[in-house]
Amino acid sequence: MGCPLLQKIKRSARLPSPPGTALRILQLCQEKNVNLTTLADTIAADPVLSLRMLTYANSALVGARREITNIREAVVLLGIRMVRVMALSFSLVSQQDRHACRGFEYDRFWAHSVACAVSARYLASIAPPPPPEEGFSVGLLAHIGKLVFAVGMQDTYPEVLHVAGGTLGRTEHHEASCLGASHHELGAAVLAEWGLPQRLCDAIRHQGCPDRVVDAPEVERLAAILNMATNIADLLCEAGDESTLAARGEAVANSSFVESPEAFDALLEPIRRSFQELAAVLSLDEASRRSPEEIQAEANSMLSELSISTDLESEAAHRRNQVLPGKELMDGVTGIPNRTSFEARVEALWAEAEQKQHPLVMILVDVDHFNAFNDRFGHSAGDEVLKVVGERLTVVSRNIDFVARYGGGKFAAILPNADRVTAAYMAVKMRKAIESQRIREGERSHHVTVSVGTALLSCVGPPFTPARLIEVADQQLSAAKQKGRNCCCMTRVRDEQPQSAEAGC
Repeated sequence: MGCPLLQKIKRSARLPSPPGTALRILQLCQEKNVNLTTLADTIAADPVLSLRMLTYANSALVGARREITNIREAVVLLGIRMVRVMALSFSLVSQQDRHACRGFEYDRFWAHSVACAVSARYLASIAPPPPPEEGFSVGLLAHIGKLVFAVGMQDTYPEVLHVAGGTLGRTEHHEASCLGASHHELGAAVLAEWGLPQRLCDAIRHQGCPDRVVDAPEVERLAAILNMATNIADLLCEAGDESTLAARGEAVANSSFVESPEAFDALLEPIRRSFQELAAVLSLDEASRRSPEEIQAEANSMLSELSISTDLESEAAHRRNQVLPGKELMDGVTGIPNRTSFEARVEALWAEAEQKQHPLVMILVDVDHFNAFNDRFGHSAGDEVLKVVGERLTVVSRNIDFVARYGGGKFAAILPNADRVTAAYMAVKMRKAIESQRIREGERSHHVTVSVGTALLSCVGPPFTPARLIEVADQQLSAAKQKGRNCCCMTRVRDEQPQSAEAGC
């Protein structure tokens, strides 16, 4: 690729990010006790923000001792305060850029990037290397060259899009003939210029022809994953007419990632579910109701506060979370707080939320078919399931949340000062944390799922009670089971009986 083209593209000031991500980061920045995992997962769902964070983590300013190839590593390296500031800075982009190129559908491009990332992560997980998180990162950035073309070549790129079938069309050949380079080449060149690890750049460059990679098995493997992940993303996003999608499906079914054509659906379904859940969490209604100016003004205000204030947790909150329940308040099987401890904590958090006028969220999690599992494998195996579920729910929760065993195969979590987006995000995170876990008991390995019911109370106080909050969460748990289990249902608590789940995940 010629230097003039690269230099012209590099002069593009900023690349756009989904407004929903900017909103989510603003909310996280207002939570003093947000953990690194929550920030990492939010950043990882945005291809442009991921790019900027990885670029910064690999820059000389940070001085990492080794290449940083996934967002979680970057977040751990940079620390929570720096990540907050950098993420906010990177998310503040001109909304005009989204419409700078006629015919470029940013929303579809973003959705396809997320689908490609989820697909690459799954393919890497069933046949490593690379590590799944590295697959996710490079999947997000696989087609970043299209976005760079759209922002940097606004006058000429629309014609390429028109000829190639739109934003999600296979534009690389038309780009090469009309503009001098494909978006594979441009993306790899820009990413290399910005300091991303070379093997990731090479994989993106060769994703259209992985068999042409010479003497670099890691790059060839990653490029093959990207090639197949793009086919799957096309299917998930319906990128093409019936004949085009049939060809994509045939390519996936006949690939080395699928043992037989009959196993095609078994490969596609978990990827589709992960994609839909992640897209649901990031598609915020609030983003469409607020103007770009409002989002940017709030973000600028938050940046100012962060730049002049320290990031210390409240001493009261710290003391509260350091006080562990006594043995009589701990569950004997799982080692986490029991129902008695939970009910006491709910009362305390209820009083605090009522005083501060903060929202409160109740989440109930029930192991699917737990009684049948006990009958089939015995109580020893059942106890092992309960231990793992309790441990995973505790790990994925925020520092300020409280998780306990509620009884039988049911667990409960109370989330103080959590809005609708946080509630949905945490419910999905809990469900997926269990679904992805293999539970070993002796020589056997078990796989279980959970159903999740979530109730959000925006204004704590009369006529509502803690019992009402739990009751509504339990109703949503029943709704999740009726939907087929291994899913989530959520609603707001109201005076009247809720008729249906407000949000599914």
